[in-house]
Amino acid sequence: MEEEISIEQIRHELTWILRQKVLYPERDMYDMGMDEDLSGIHFGAFKGKHLVGVISLFQNGDDFQFRKVAVDPSAQNMGIGSMMLDYITAFALAEGGKR
Repeated sequence: MEEEISIEQIRHELTWILRQKVLYPERDMYDMGMDEDLSGIHFGAFKGKHLVGVISLFQNGDDFQFRKVAVDPSAQNMGIGSMMLDYITAFALAEGGKR
């Protein structure tokens, strides 16, 4: 039976694992943090208990911007990136997002 994907809010430090693995494999883990991380809202996609996707959302008034989307290579082409985008879009709209 295929494990379901769940998406939940996570601490910003957890995003660094996949940021480094997927987006910046040549860089060190301590390079993955951004100053904006402390004011962002971060989400993780889990397949069972395994973190397989991350995305960060940043709010400025009623504008929202997503950044640093990463899906583990073992879980790519399964629609996880699209699921995360749908999830944060609904989240932003529920928070009064206009753009």
